Amino acid sequence: MKLTFIRPHDQPLGRVRLLDELESDLGRAEYDDLRMIVAYAKLGPLAKLADALARWRAARKTVRAILGVDQQGTSLEALEFALSNFDEVRIAHSDQFGCTFHPKIYLFFGRTGGKAYIGSNNLTVGGTEVNFEAATIVELDAWADGAHVDEFKEWWREAKSGSTSLTRKFLGDLLAKGLVTTERLLRQARARGRARAGGPGLTFPKVAVKPPRALPKNLFPAVSRRGASRARPLSAAPVAQALVLQVLPHPNGEVFLSTTALRQNPAFFGYPFAGKTTPKKSGNPSYPQRLPDPRVDISVLDSKGAVAVRLADFGLNTIYYTRKHDVRITVPPAVIASTPPMSILVMRQSFATGLDFELEFHPPSSPEYASLLAVCNQVMSSGGGAQARRFGWL
Repeated sequence: MKLTFIRPHDQPLGRVRLLDELESDLGRAEYDDLRMIVAYAKLGPLAKLADALARWRAARKTVRAILGVDQQGTSLEALEFALSNFDEVRIAHSDQFGCTFHPKIYLFFGRTGGKAYIGSNNLTVGGTEVNFEAATIVELDAWADGAHVDEFKEWWREAKSGSTSLTRKFLGDLLAKGLVTTERLLRQARARGRARAGGPGLTFPKVAVKPPRALPKNLFPAVSRRGASRARPLSAAPVAQALVLQVLPHPNGEVFLSTTALRQNPAFFGYPFAGKTTPKKSGNPSYPQRLPDPRVDISVLDSKGAVAVRLADFGLNTIYYTRKHDVRITVPPAVIASTPPMSILVMRQSFATGLDFELEFHPPSSPEYASLLAVCNQVMSSGGGAQARRFGWL
C-alpha cells in the first residue's frame, strides 16, 4: 500500500488538484472501473473531464456514481450529465435526525489493484480545484493488498444499498420536490444567504489562489453572427460565472468585450438588450443597449496585486454595435488611465443585492496575470491589430 496526500493548501496554490489526478487516472491502462461516492456534484468538473470520460467509456470501461442531494448540494445539470455519460447513477438522501449524506470517495479498480481518494473533496469546481481541501490517496496492489481492495468494494456495496437508481422520471421527481435545482438558482440562494449574514467586514490573511481551469470551449457551441440577435441561453450557460478576457481600453472610455463570447453565452450579458441608444445626430442609427445599465463594482489592480482604483455601484453603459458586431462597455477615466493594453478583465456575475457584475482589471505586470491568461483558451479575431486577444469562461 502506498499513501500520498493532498494537503489543504495544495489546491488553492495549484500544486496538486484532484481534477488533474482524476483526469490522469482516467488515462491509465491498468484501471477499468471508476466508482464515486460523493455528497455534492456540479457540472463544472464533469464538463472538464468529459473528453477523458468519453475515451474511458469508449475503451469499454465503466463509471458509476452515488451522489447525494441533501441541502441541494447536487445540481440538475450535474445529474443530467451523469445520466447521459455514466454507466450507473444512484441518488442518496437522508431525512432522518437531520443527518446528511456527506462522503467524498473516488475509487479506481483494475486487474492489478486499485486507487482511492478519500477526503473532503466534493465533485465541484471548488472541491476538485480551488478549495482548501485535504485527501488521502491510497494505491493498492491486487495481490499484497487484496483485502483492502475488497474493503473498498464493500464501501460501494453498502452505499449502494442505501441509494436509489436515477432515471429521467426520478430526476423529474427530485426537481418537483425541490431536492434538486439549477446551478444559477443555487448561486442566487447562496448570495441571499450571504446578504442576510451582513455585519461589518472581517480581515483575514489572503492566499494567492490559482484560478480553476477554463470551461471547455465545446460547452458553448458556435453561433453565427447573423444568429446573435436570435440566440437563446444555452442549457450549459448557467455554469459560467465569469468571463476572462484581454482588453484594449480606448481613451474615450470604451472597452471592447468579445462578440464571440456574446454569441456563445448571451444570457451572461443579459442579451438581447431591450433598450436602444439615442443617436447624437439625427439620421444616425440606433443600437441595442442594455437598460437599465447593469450595476457593477470595479477594481483595478497594480503590479503588486493591490487595488489601485475602486468604484462601487457604477452604472455600466453596455451597447451592441450591430453594424460592426462589437459589444462595448464604458468605464470612467480613472479606470482607463490605470489599465494598460492587454490587461485582463475578469467580469464575474454578482448575486449581491443590487449588483449585476464585479469587474477586476489585472495589468500584465500583476502577479495573477499569467494564471488568468492560462484561462483564456479561445482566440478572438485580431481585427487588423498586431496581436489577437484571448478569452475564456470560468
